[in-house]
Amino acid sequence: MLAVVAVYPSGHQVLIGFAHSQADVDSLVDDACKANGGREALIARGIHFNVELAC
Repeated sequence: MLAVVAVYPSGHQVLIGFAHSQADVDSLVDDACKANGGREALIARGIHFNVELAC
């Protein structure tokens, strides 16, 4: 299982959700971008996403 995490410039991390496949990861990231003004808006604020193995 994979954990999708939003990482803010301050280092703060927020769990976006869990995924089982790349398609699930893409869907979670797309939904987070849509809910927050789009991918460009998040990039402009310095927010990026990490995908980590969830144990």
